[in-house]
Amino acid sequence: MPETPHAAPRPLRPASRPAGRLLPADQADRHALLDPYFRAHGSHCLAYSSLQDGLEHFLLDGVGYVACLNFRHPLLCRKPRRIVLANPVVAKEDAARLIEAFLAFDPDPVFVQVDRDFAAILDAAGFQVNQIGVETDVPLADFDLTGKGRAKLRQWRNKTEREGVVARELPCSAVDPAEVAALSRQWLDRKGGREILFLNRPFVIADEPDVRRFYAFQDGRLVGVAVFDPLFRDGRVVGYYHNIDRLADGAPHGTGVCIKLAAVEAFRAEGREVLALGLTPLSGIDNDFNANRFMERILKIVKRYDFLYPFKGSESHKKKFDGVSRKVYAASRKSDIRTMLATSKAFGVF
Repeated sequence: MPETPHAAPRPLRPASRPAGRLLPADQADRHALLDPYFRAHGSHCLAYSSLQDGLEHFLLDGVGYVACLNFRHPLLCRKPRRIVLANPVVAKEDAARLIEAFLAFDPDPVFVQVDRDFAAILDAAGFQVNQIGVETDVPLADFDLTGKGRAKLRQWRNKTEREGVVARELPCSAVDPAEVAALSRQWLDRKGGREILFLNRPFVIADEPDVRRFYAFQDGRLVGVAVFDPLFRDGRVVGYYHNIDRLADGAPHGTGVCIKLAAVEAFRAEGREVLALGLTPLSGIDNDFNANRFMERILKIVKRYDFLYPFKGSESHKKKFDGVSRKVYAASRKSDIRTMLATSKAFGVF
């Protein structure tokens, strides 16, 4: 379903000598204040996630905002610490100005999943910056399944077609919510019973503005659902981020790819630019900033033993889409084990 019609966004006027302000997670008009910035600059894959409930937002009026989780833990993080979700939502030319204002407000945050441009600003500000993986985008204008690069996608598409799997876009009202909830529960049970929070916004069984949902059915039974969040630039949707997957027990192998390919076909027909596949954690670690070398070694060990997350499977799956990958980073004043564990706990990894 195409995006909801909106009036052209008003130009965001730079404020004179702004100091910024914090919008608490429970502030009633938070979304109304943030929405113009999201629609102007929300092209990063986690921009829509930056609007999720439970986050604070540091707003520099007329410029942009930083989304963060104020996290505290009795052992790992006794003093509350802000963990910043991905790129601040701001024009590139104003990024340094926004980060400077935010650091004046809170000098010791942790940044997670920022791109190289923001990492460079943080590196210059004295942060230790470690690569944590890559993000992958699939350009849609010339997407096709010919050639060796996407041969595995062709095989999965053909296999699921033979097995009677059909994927299509539907509004939530067209699918039994109890059936969707049961499918989601099955999925989570197979994944250890918990969600990875913060980086993945919660799965909502309801229509959401500009969000697209594609479902897969086999012989009338729901076997999969995928949620695609909008990417905005200059007031229009330029692409989508594949944010959430849910597959039923016994869903044919390749069902997830079948859903993604149906979405690619729809988005490409609409003239969208990109399908973002998001983060592949710990893929291709090769630091090029002032990295903490001890943390670099720890992350490589974590990936090698694959015990917290299926790192290798995620990496292999996304490579089959033959997209464009770029490095992403985490940054903090001091990258140590306590910071890593506190951040992981905040995400619900353990």
